[in-house]
Parts: sequence; structure tokens; C-alpha cells
Amino acid sequence: MKHGLNILTLILLLIVALFSISCEKDKDNTNNTDYDFYSFTDYNQWYQDHTWAASVDILASSQTDDFMIIQPHLNCYRQGSVSTSDQFLLTVNEEEIPLMFNLGNVSVDYSGADIYLDYASELHIVLKINGVDKVNKSVLIPSAITVNTPANLDFANPVTISWSMAESPDYLETEVYMRYYYATPAYTSKYFNHLVRSHIRSYTLPTDYYLDEFNQTVAANLELRNAAVYAINFEEQGDNVIAVRVFDSAVLTR
Repeated sequence: MKHGLNILTLILLLIVALFSISCEKDKDNTNNTDYDFYSFTDYNQWYQDHTWAASVDILASSQTDDFMIIQPHLNCYRQGSVSTSDQFLLTVNEEEIPLMFNLGNVSVDYSGADIYLDYASELHIVLKINGVDKVNKSVLIPSAITVNTPANLDFANPVTISWSMAESPDYLETEVYMRYYYATPAYTSKYFNHLVRSHIRSYTLPTDYYLDEFNQTVAANLELRNAAVYAINFEEQGDNVIAVRVFDSAVLTR
């Protein structure tokens, strides 16, 4: 009987050890591709479920050996959690980003010139509120990306947007913007967003891309069409998130 108890004790110890190893692996897992977003709507909803979201956009063509141009953004998705007496400080790689307070929201002040940073492989983003760190994380900058579009836009055939980049990010987002003209209203615009897996390098627009709100083709009235691809890396800290997006765009010509 004693021999049987020893075997049972050994089995229990093995189970506990395996469970501990499993938990430790989960704890150390920082591979963001484990997040399952099935659409851009899923990703956007997840993003806005955080209290604070700090993101930085980098134009791919500005990524040189010397510098890069950044466009920071700051959003609070918990209304009522911001007070005019609060003190905010946002820095990117130790560069302080000017902020403004307006209508109960804190946002980046773009009244100044473009923000230039020394080229780096990652961005260290810090958000302090009343002297307390809400975000203090580094995010790997995605590889530079180059978008390619068809030489001539043909509404009779599917339009495929392709892009190239050295390494895959956490996620990729394609965005297409169209502006077309009618007598009334004078101008109408249409956005299309789609999230694709990081290893994908092309996307074919759905057939309803060509249709306006009247279910008619916009070919005759199309004035401006632009396709952009964003490579996204992100990190979470508590109920906050930071994202770094490198993007490139191209005009769809016809």
C-alpha cells in the first residue's frame, strides 16, 4: 500500500511540475501573432477595449540610415477618466511629444512641424499621467514596406494590391480610399479596410469595392483613389496598448 502511495505521489508531483512549466511558458510568451483577429473590425474593437492607446505611424520612405519622420497618436477610450487638472507627458525615444487638451480629450498637437527622430530599430514609448507611468514599453519597428498597384485600373477585372517587405510584422492592414464626384452631393468618399496575416504580400479587392452607395460603379465619377498598407507591431501593458505602424501608399491609376 505504501508503495502504491509513493507512485501516486510521484504522479502528482509530475503533474504539478508540468503545469508550472506550462504556466511559465505562457507568462513569457510575447508573440503577438497568437492574437486571433478575423477582420479589421475585430482588431479595431480589441484596440479600443483598452483605456489608453498610444500609436506611432512612420512613413516607410522616411526610414533612412539617419532619421525617420513619425506621426504619434494618443487616444483615451474611457470617457470621464480625463480631468483638466491631470498632467500628461508622452515621449518617444526620449523625445517629448507636444500634447493638447480639448473637449475632454488629450491629443497630439500637430501645430508644429514634422517630428524627426534618429533612426532606430525600436521605439520606446512612455506615457506618464500625474507622474505615474501608464505605458513604458519598447516596440520593434516593422520593416520598411513598398506598395505596388496595377499600372492601369480596370473596373472590368479584379484589382490586386501587392507589397514587399523584408520581415513580417505582427499584422498587416490594407486600406483603400476613393473619392468620387456627383452633382449632389459634390464629393463622396469611401474607405475600405482589411486585416491580413503577416506573411501575406498581396490582396485582391472585393467586387463591391467598385460600387457606390447606389450600387452603381464609380468608374465614371472617380477622381481620387489611394491604396495604403500598414505593417503593425504592438505591445500591451495592463489595460493599455502601444502600436507602431510603418506604412506606404500608392495611387490607383487608370
